Amino acid sequence: MSDNGNPYPEQTATNARAPWLDGGPPLDVKLEGLRKYAKHMSDQQVDLVTRGTHLGRLTQMPMDAWSSDVLGEAAAVKAQVLANASELFAYLEMLGKTLHNVGSAAQTIADSYGTGDAMSAASLNDVLFAFGDKSVPRPSGLPKGLGETYWDQQANAKAAPLDAASGLWTDGETRQVSPIQTVQTSFGPNGEKREVRITNVPGGGGTITTTTVYDAKGHVVTTSSSRVTTYFNGDTQTTTEESYDAKGNKTGSTRTTTTYTSSGEVGHEVTETRDAKDVTTNRKTTDLDEGSKVVTETSEKSVKDKDGDGTHFEPTDRVTVGRQTEGQEGVSDTIAGKYDPYRDEVPG
Repeated sequence: MSDNGNPYPEQTATNARAPWLDGGPPLDVKLEGLRKYAKHMSDQQVDLVTRGTHLGRLTQMPMDAWSSDVLGEAAAVKAQVLANASELFAYLEMLGKTLHNVGSAAQTIADSYGTGDAMSAASLNDVLFAFGDKSVPRPSGLPKGLGETYWDQQANAKAAPLDAASGLWTDGETRQVSPIQTVQTSFGPNGEKREVRITNVPGGGGTITTTTVYDAKGHVVTTSSSRVTTYFNGDTQTTTEESYDAKGNKTGSTRTTTTYTSSGEVGHEVTETRDAKDVTTNRKTTDLDEGSKVVTETSEKSVKDKDGDGTHFEPTDRVTVGRQTEGQEGVSDTIAGKYDPYRDEVPG
């Protein structure tokens, strides 16, 4: 592996080589337009991440379709479909990083050329620096605090305390500190500590979860909490989860209303996501056709009306799942036996 952390330096150099750029006419670039371009690249990365959340079914549906005891051919198809989905996710992740890198490079170039003193001294080296070439000097007009390469950012991020939702936490002990409260402690790779305090409020007050992250020196880095309450009204269940910051200010909420059929199945379910001002931003609806057993899931987001006076919902994803067959825990009969021509023969 090379010094800058790129595991494929030769391949990168070959793919990025563009000799047709050499000796071309001068390029006139407006700095303001370059900054807008950098923002567009960042917006595209965010949009890519947002749309990627709808692709989870590429792994969920094969797992649901081919579980328990299945034919060998079905297991092979399942493995191939999951492998294809994993490759797509890896590609989209790297595409997002590429958009981030291009946008950051454009912003760095704009900042390098943005001052009068730097305008005369700016050169191709500034462009090379923006794309992470450590063999060229740092542009003189680049403001302090800017100009980290992607690999530098990754290295510095490793030293920062973990996010509360990171998957790198290692669970420790869980203590029962009172009849209604437990505390789970987890530890990070750099000496961080995370405490999750769960309180079951008596009298149907719901469950309060408070998460606190400490750095290696024991200082509080972040604190957040959530409250989950559930109540029933006939055949309808409503679950509300409200989130709060360290100062107790509400940051958002999620409300799920579920109505069950007479057979105990989910007949209708609506999940609404709301912001700090209690305005619904996203909505997911699940409907069951009791006759055909077809389930339709529709995801929507709130968008502004063209006149700007109000909002309406637009669908972002719709999935229809066909009739679900009953599975079996084990093999009650051999597959070959089902094709035995003498199986149903009645002895005479």
